[in-house]
Amino acid sequence: MPSKMRARIGGGANKFRNERDATLAMPKLIIPSLQVNMRAGEVPTDKDGNPMLKVPLNGL
Repeated sequence: MPSKMRARIGGGANKFRNERDATLAMPKLIIPSLQVNMRAGEVPTDKDGNPMLKVPLNGL
């Protein structure tokens, strides 16, 4: 974290972070990580018991 960011206090840091976050793309592994986290660390499986993650085709 840059020293300038650490030096900010109060609402200024929140404003800075919100403005920066608005320009960032969604992390590439967010969908697979949510699928595993929602199952308490268990990787989802298909009907045959093989590990499988679902990825949206529209790319969100």
